[in-house]
Amino acid sequence: MKHEVSPLFIVGCGHSGTSLLLNILGSHSRICAIPFESCFALKWPSPCEDSLQFITRCNNYTLRMGKERWVEKTPRHIFRLKEILHYFPEGKILLMLRDGRDVACSIQDRCGSLEAGIDRWVEDNMAGRGFWHHPNVYLVRYEKLVAEFENSLREVLTFIGEEFEASLFRYHETPRYYFTSRIEKPPGLFGEDHYMYRNWQMNQPLFDGRGKWLRLTEAEKQLIKDKAGEMLIECGYATDLNW
Repeated sequence: MKHEVSPLFIVGCGHSGTSLLLNILGSHSRICAIPFESCFALKWPSPCEDSLQFITRCNNYTLRMGKERWVEKTPRHIFRLKEILHYFPEGKILLMLRDGRDVACSIQDRCGSLEAGIDRWVEDNMAGRGFWHHPNVYLVRYEKLVAEFENSLREVLTFIGEEFEASLFRYHETPRYYFTSRIEKPPGLFGEDHYMYRNWQMNQPLFDGRGKWLRLTEAEKQLIKDKAGEMLIECGYATDLNW
């Protein structure tokens, strides 16, 4: 498959900042954010026609938006990195990584299970860690993105071959309708409110979500240590289990 301009893919465990990065990059004058999660690679092996239709759809949308290249976000494509790199050898993958303790808390807020959250973080990042040093993959840490916004973005843009623009600071000023046709905060996070909340959240200024895990009880912290202690250390979020 050949593409005029190398496509960009954002992957990573859910609740790690993938939507945030999509929104930021979509404010660049040359980059078009695809406003849906295609999940196209999750359907493989499938007829090549499916992938060609996906490429055509993204290319046409990018042209309508008056931009040069597109970025697509499907978090669970972290399980299809080998296939994406095979079919898009010139593509660039931005792999979001966030402290698993905070990810678990965020997933707990949504579905009520801290255990499910930390299990998902481990599973997803186990799938991605073998590609951390691939030349077409760049690891974007959520914590650095929110703490060192400009420096972090400059590094991302250097990796994908684009210039830094001041518009990136104002990414939240352009209304986005990725999940619903309204931008308003719903009363809850569950059921029908979930997608409305996600759309509202994507239209907010940069929010620092670090340290959510500090609210956990000692029993909850121990649960995470048992399930993800070694992975947290490997990912650089802890030096040992004394936290």
